[in-house]
Amino acid sequence: GHGDVDLLEALTVSCNNYFYNLGLALGPDRLSQGALAFGLSQPTGILLGKEAKGLVPSKRWKKAALNQPWYDGETAHFAIGQGYIAVTPIQVARFVSCFANGGYLVSPYVVKGSSEKPRLLSLDPAAIRTVRKGLFRVVNDPSGTGKNAHVEGLAISGKTGTAEVGGARPHGWFCGYLENETSPIALAVFIEHGEQGSRFPAMMAGYIFAWWKENRA
Repeated sequence: GHGDVDLLEALTVSCNNYFYNLGLALGPDRLSQGALAFGLSQPTGILLGKEAKGLVPSKRWKKAALNQPWYDGETAHFAIGQGYIAVTPIQVARFVSCFANGGYLVSPYVVKGSSEKPRLLSLDPAAIRTVRKGLFRVVNDPSGTGKNAHVEGLAISGKTGTAEVGGARPHGWFCGYLENETSPIALAVFIEHGEQGSRFPAMMAGYIFAWWKENRA
């Protein structure tokens, strides 16, 4: 195990036990409310054909959909992004961009610009700073699970993820952002059955950011 860790260290080394306990302390209702506030379980509005909205589970949803009660073990799984929750890569990129831009939920687009203003979320600035520190350590600390995304000379932050898929190989995730002199660049890398997010997803993110470094105008 990881021993006694605080939030920053838990983010850095991806300590499931820390977030199990945090999720149990918050409870499923607050987890659901928080996920919905970040735009999960709804289309982002990117207008690329039929967009899946994903799913943020709740006690009410489980009772209606499965006619079953909610258990504490499901709260623990929910807290680390496992179980019933379902998200798309663009939702995850939008989510992590909120920490890059100071708490604004943006509407993604595939044209050069958009007239729609981002929505400021009710996030504690101190909480944003703490999470940003943790996400930076994930990539730039030698023990960070996202160290494969590190690119010398770039301020990259992020988080790895490994999503269980029944008896199949797990999906691999990396979401993160690059701070630069104009505006942050956020991304999400999803590799179906790619196993640990710390390996190929993080490496791919590093390749993308390295390409940006070499080819920026």
